[in-house]
Amino acid sequence: MTTPTSTTKAPARDPLEVYLEQLEERDRREKKHKKYIDAFTTFADKQAAKEKARLIAERETTESSTRTPTETPTPDLRARPKWTYYPSSSGKPTTPPPAPADTAHISQLRADLATANNIRAEQESKLKIAKTETSDLQATKTQQMKRISELEKQARALEIKVRNNAEELVGQRKLAREAQDEMLALQVEMNAKDKRLQKVEADNKMLVDRWMTEKGEAAQRMNEAMEKEQKKR
Repeated sequence: MTTPTSTTKAPARDPLEVYLEQLEERDRREKKHKKYIDAFTTFADKQAAKEKARLIAERETTESSTRTPTETPTPDLRARPKWTYYPSSSGKPTTPPPAPADTAHISQLRADLATANNIRAEQESKLKIAKTETSDLQATKTQQMKRISELEKQARALEIKVRNNAEELVGQRKLAREAQDEMLALQVEMNAKDKRLQKVEADNKMLVDRWMTEKGEAAQRMNEAMEKEQKKR
């Protein structure tokens, strides 16, 4: 006798539990962009407050002055709704349909999340552009530093050349002064020799003139003596 095989089905999960898990998953995702969501939530609250004040003012102007306007409290969109458990036919609690406030809250969160994602994409694009510009600036800086290094080397080489040229000019000026001094000394010596030569020439001329005078006088005396002897004869 064979026993019929019975298949065990997994028990159905509580819809409320599933929904709460989804909310927790959403909260975990939103924590990654908490600062953006908080910023836009604050902005949305301010806009909602302004819109609320505008609606109240419009309602007060349109309603009769004898009727006291009643203000309907605006639900807090950031507050998490309180759930009420309703028993089902199976005895398990069921989740009621989402209230309008909860739907508006979810829609607002989705809109904020979409805005935060857009801002994140925009910021990532700006970050990419900034990184590209930084990379370009780094490359330009590297090229400029290389060019500056080359110019510094050229400047040092030119400084060495200028210093060597200056030293060479100093040496040439020294040689020129020495040559000039030597030329002056030679000129002085030549002038002295010229003076001595002129003196020697003058002395020689004086001696020749004296010798010629003496010889002339001696010849004249000899002639006179010879004439006297001839007369005696």
